[in-house]
Amino acid sequence: MEALKILTGHGTSLAGRMLHYDATDARMREIVLKSDPSCALCGESATITEPVDYEKPEASGSALKEISVETGRGLLQKGFGGILLDVRERDEYEQGFIPHADWIPRGFLEIKIEDLVPDRDREVIVYCA
Repeated sequence: MEALKILTGHGTSLAGRMLHYDATDARMREIVLKSDPSCALCGESATITEPVDYEKPEASGSALKEISVETGRGLLQKGFGGILLDVRERDEYEQGFIPHADWIPRGFLEIKIEDLVPDRDREVIVYCA
């Protein structure tokens, strides 16, 4: 509903507020949200100034680079000393996997990555479907 109100310019948006509905007692209340001055997007010293193009990681200043399957295979055959990380979901993983690769489904990557890659200098190859 909020997206429609913003797109059509009809009604009053809930921007800066949250509407809480308690179905048990059939009551509603409005909660005013305070902005976070340290927010990277909307804070006083915002560092996010434009959308990130995730199709082009180099445009976002990331050290990520894409390699071909052949290049990856070559690295593995030469005894790749880094971490090989499979981020496919369970159904894709069950269709086949690379032996000795670490498997973390994409949905859990942010939670588990610190445990898997504590040494930031170690090279990581991430693959998906």
